[in-house]
Amino acid sequence: MKKTVVWLLVLVLAFGALLSGCGNSKGKEEAKDSDGRFVISVAMPNADNETWGNDDYYRYITDKIGISIDFKALSGASASEKARITILSGDMADVTYCDFIMDEYLKYGKQGVVKTLPADWEEKYPNLGFSMAMTGMLDELKAAGDNEIYGLVRPMDRYHDFLAEFRQGYSEGKNISDMMSIQEYRHIDKYGFAYRKDWAEQLGIKVDKIMTYDAFMDMARKFKEADLGNVGADNVVAIAVDHTEAPNIFVTAFNSSYKFFHKDESGKYVCGFLEDSTTEGLKAYKEAYTSGLLAKDFYTQKAQNLNGLFCAQRSGIIFPRGEFTAIRKLNTEFEKANLGLKAKDCIDICWIISPDGKVHGREESNFYGGYYFNPDMSDEKFAKILELADYVSSEEGGPQVKLGVPDKDFKVENGEYIITREKTEDGNYVDVAKLYPSYGFFAYFINPQYKVQIESDPYAMELQNDLLKAKKEYELSLLNRDVVRDCYSDEDYNKFRATYDVNSMFAELVVSDEDIETAWAKKKDEFRTTAESIAAKMNETLLK
Repeated sequence: MKKTVVWLLVLVLAFGALLSGCGNSKGKEEAKDSDGRFVISVAMPNADNETWGNDDYYRYITDKIGISIDFKALSGASASEKARITILSGDMADVTYCDFIMDEYLKYGKQGVVKTLPADWEEKYPNLGFSMAMTGMLDELKAAGDNEIYGLVRPMDRYHDFLAEFRQGYSEGKNISDMMSIQEYRHIDKYGFAYRKDWAEQLGIKVDKIMTYDAFMDMARKFKEADLGNVGADNVVAIAVDHTEAPNIFVTAFNSSYKFFHKDESGKYVCGFLEDSTTEGLKAYKEAYTSGLLAKDFYTQKAQNLNGLFCAQRSGIIFPRGEFTAIRKLNTEFEKANLGLKAKDCIDICWIISPDGKVHGREESNFYGGYYFNPDMSDEKFAKILELADYVSSEEGGPQVKLGVPDKDFKVENGEYIITREKTEDGNYVDVAKLYPSYGFFAYFINPQYKVQIESDPYAMELQNDLLKAKKEYELSLLNRDVVRDCYSDEDYNKFRATYDVNSMFAELVVSDEDIETAWAKKKDEFRTTAESIAAKMNETLLK
């Protein structure tokens, strides 16, 4: 009888010890700073605790939330692999950044090696809920995890021109993924050609925002023949582009999906390499090269030298230059190299209608990377982390994170944000990232949902937005968003994509003396069986 009582007492004590560890399963005392605030450890690539945790930007945000952060570096090309090791070993930081792979995400959640978001996370942290919805994959995450969320996925900026509409739609209960498929809101890549509009006017060339393929190529030929930069016939480059982007002119014009596994008209996955339209695009690519529209050394031309060709007036067309930052940089360098000439008078951008009468391009999924959380931390500490994520996603925190320290780097007047931070010699605002090293974390933790209105080059912004608007006035033929494919991580699939660098393959064939159709047919025979096998496996695995 006494032995029974003793054993019961032991069980009661053991059960009590177990209960005392609830919310912090290891029962360890969690670190706090001198002000009694939780110290949250964060592991991510290139973190530097000495600099990241010691600037005004860091102090403003951490004081706002009431936390301290201990940054831990995951350095080098193997950063994600190091993150995976710490997660699986149970020795992870409170917050760990890693490449997002759906299979891993589900494995971590099912095995309990990461902390699951609380059941009411969307109601409690609505701004975070909006950010997660903006990935376009929240429904897939919920379905895969039986409505549990095992980590945070970082949205990108592809829909930032329509953030107000998306935020309103989310507040009204609309499905964000469905909104992304509406023509008005669809993400279209910002590919475009910058060209010398003053040269076009001088030569009597009529240029539209969206030109026919043949009209554009004709303009390139006329620019080359005219040599309006007076650099000599041997130095003229009709289209300044390198081999990594040239296929996005010529092959994309015939097949937007040429280098992807994608769904064809029947809804089945196929390899874009093997499609006849890719061959047609490759023939056009070869024709452009042999007719002298590309530099003889374009295969070795580095992208950072392309602006130099344009600014030295050796080329009147440069690709790709349809995105604001790239246009702004080109405008600045052009005016510096050509004193007395103004970018607004000399530079415009355009795109092409493909031979099928449609505007080709791509819309890509809107997510990149994920954050996982230590399962042993207390719910109280976790709540602080989610509060931070909610803040940087909010209409207050988003601008603050993007613009810097309030009343120092920007101010609010009549509901508008006025940037007050210093400018560079070029007249552009100094990047927040250069002023505050901790930007390396806060600007990439979830990704603040706020579109920065940069006033340093309104003409560049006008060019970008006008081209995007013009593209949507045509019938589109795009590589469609495909969250399921983008989360696919089969070993054979990954190996194939890593082995066959289509840009280099194409360039090698284009500069060779061999007939392009014959050479490409031989190349396809090398990988056809493997590619078809991978597509069949994708159809079996993903189209359940």
